[in-house]
Amino acid sequence: MSLFKNNAWYVFISSFLIRLNYSFLSDNYFYGGDIFSRLRIAYNNSFWQIFTSQVDWQPGHMMLLKLIAVVFNDYVFAPRLLGIFCDAGSIAYIFLIAKYLFDQRVAFATALITGTYFLSIQFSVLTLSGPVYTFFVLVSTYHLMTIKEDLSYKNFIIPFWAIFMAEWIRSEAWIFAFIIGLCLIYKKFKYKVVLSYAIITIIPIVIFLYVGYEVTGDIFRFINYSDYELNGAIKFNTAFNYTNYIKRALRMFPLPTLITGTLGFILFFNRKRKVVWIIPSLVVSIAVFYKLFNLTLANDPRYFILSSMWFVLMSFGLVKMCFNEEKQIKIYTLFGAVILISNIWQVKEFRRDEIPEHPSQFSGAQRKLFAFLYEYNNESRTYFLDNGKNFLQNALPYMTGIDSQQIKCVSPEAYWIGKKLDQKQFDQCLAKDKKINSIITFPFVDRMYGDLGKMIRGKEVKKRIKELGFKLIYDHNGYKIWAKD
Repeated sequence: MSLFKNNAWYVFISSFLIRLNYSFLSDNYFYGGDIFSRLRIAYNNSFWQIFTSQVDWQPGHMMLLKLIAVVFNDYVFAPRLLGIFCDAGSIAYIFLIAKYLFDQRVAFATALITGTYFLSIQFSVLTLSGPVYTFFVLVSTYHLMTIKEDLSYKNFIIPFWAIFMAEWIRSEAWIFAFIIGLCLIYKKFKYKVVLSYAIITIIPIVIFLYVGYEVTGDIFRFINYSDYELNGAIKFNTAFNYTNYIKRALRMFPLPTLITGTLGFILFFNRKRKVVWIIPSLVVSIAVFYKLFNLTLANDPRYFILSSMWFVLMSFGLVKMCFNEEKQIKIYTLFGAVILISNIWQVKEFRRDEIPEHPSQFSGAQRKLFAFLYEYNNESRTYFLDNGKNFLQNALPYMTGIDSQQIKCVSPEAYWIGKKLDQKQFDQCLAKDKKINSIITFPFVDRMYGDLGKMIRGKEVKKRIKELGFKLIYDHNGYKIWAKD
């Protein structure tokens, strides 16, 4: 089957247009620091520098961002097209997979739900790696699923290439690639095919681990540093508790599909010929959930997009396997409505927790801040970010031209002792660099750091800032800039 047959092309076009339209109504900087970090890496480095220096993330995504930006000569909108294209392609391929596993009816139901899933749309317009990784995984899954053991080597080019690319995008693909290798052995493909696959898929892993060791001395830097950051966030967020952490993660996932999709997987396991190729993605989903419950993965909805596609598909597959054709349409409609209502609730909860205002309004305040700093900036000015908020620290150089070396980002724990704000420590943070003559504060620090955030906003700190010779020169929607004369 081809992407351009069996209505998959129309699924791709409609999904692409929905996401493209949303990109015009939103922007690329309302969701955390990873967006800016990835775009900043692409902007500030050559292809070779990205390839040989990135140790916290796989370099493939940043290289693709840079390629698109160079081709279109645009680092603002063009890089967002990568996620839009890949997410629309993922919807088309999940449609093809659903049609192959079940029928056209299940395929359309799956494409409709996954294609209109708001969180998926929202993340597709950002410069994040998830949609790109998902696309390559689904491409490889579909082409391996429909391949025949007696075909020539050229038929393995697309699936092997897709897995190779996925390994350069996210480390989850390493698990996926390993399980795919076991599936090739189980399906008794020719040993030359299996050997070729092993060589192709081991190359990205060896190179990335080698670069990590050469740059940092830690072969598993990409895992250890992520765990370190997460543990730090948990430690200093006074509002954190395990129950809320898990509840927040689960409400980002289409909870009804988590239950019905699991039942669908169980019932589907008697179809030995087809089930083998969905096992790799299922294993990756289990690994993601394990890291979530083990508190080594942030409870972030973007990590569940790929898993949600499979569970939606298997939920509709459950209906196909358990009911006759007369009842299927009614159940599809009812079940689809339940999922969509659940998604709307999740979006409401997500927006309340993550975005205090509508993205366009929130980003409008940020744009005004950037515009002010662009006019206000000069080479001698050094900025002190009082709460260490990553995404604005990353955004400032990109949006204002400020040299990143001029920005001193101090973590809250530097002047947070027990449950009290240590004013002497705060003074020392400023005194460490005599060049600091501006302090930027943020409106959402209370939500990030709980009681600590409230202390940072406290009257004593504001009074001390004034005593140190700083004056309030900018105040808009909670964004404040204190500066020395």
